[in-house]
Amino acid sequence: MVRGIGRNRIACIDSASGMPALWNPNADHAVYSLILYQGKLLAAGLFTTIAGQSRNRLAGLDTAIASCTAFDPDANNAVRAMHLSGDTLFIGGDFTTVSGMDYYRLAQISLVTDTLSPWNPGTDNTVTCVYKAGNRNFAGGLFDFAGSIYHPCLAGISSQITTGWTGSGTVNDAITLYPNPSEGTFFLYGPIGAEMMEVYNAAGIQVLSLAHPLRLQQIDLSAFPPGIYLVRIVTKEKVLTAKAILR
Repeated sequence: MVRGIGRNRIACIDSASGMPALWNPNADHAVYSLILYQGKLLAAGLFTTIAGQSRNRLAGLDTAIASCTAFDPDANNAVRAMHLSGDTLFIGGDFTTVSGMDYYRLAQISLVTDTLSPWNPGTDNTVTCVYKAGNRNFAGGLFDFAGSIYHPCLAGISSQITTGWTGSGTVNDAITLYPNPSEGTFFLYGPIGAEMMEVYNAAGIQVLSLAHPLRLQQIDLSAFPPGIYLVRIVTKEKVLTAKAILR
């Protein structure tokens, strides 16, 4: 309802009177984002029907008669954010496929050809906001990994990345150290259930060890001389290593 008049999840409000206009696409579920492009309104959300037609979470709407345009990318879960850069629509959300192809929560769509860009870094959890500036693409949300790199909750991603997170749970197959190089303190992001963490200097001498490290574990090497150190994580299935550069 808007001012006592029935409008389901999307409405046009008269700027003078504050009353809803006759325009009424009537979405069957939440609408999270709206963008105007060349006189047409792009809507994103959790809906599967809008303006009486099947449109899965993304739709183009005629602003005069509230009917759907041909734009129909078909996302399999919520689209929570949109950003328009020229003729490219940048989207983020909970989806894992768009137009039947794997795109893990991030995608870009040409509004000229209605086709997906090969840019496909992916994230391991929900994206709630997106922005594009030049050849950098920014995303924020609930994720830990973006483009298979540990970037918790906020990431800037190059436009050149065409592959990344695959949804296969590969976070247990790698460890990430940051900042790296460091003046002394590193943060290790590793697998769940690690049994041992060990740190060795360039001579192969163990300088630190810790049983059952946290998934996000602080490592303080400030007491040691600058150089290259090997961080070794032992799990029940494998041994993972990463190089730490201490300045």
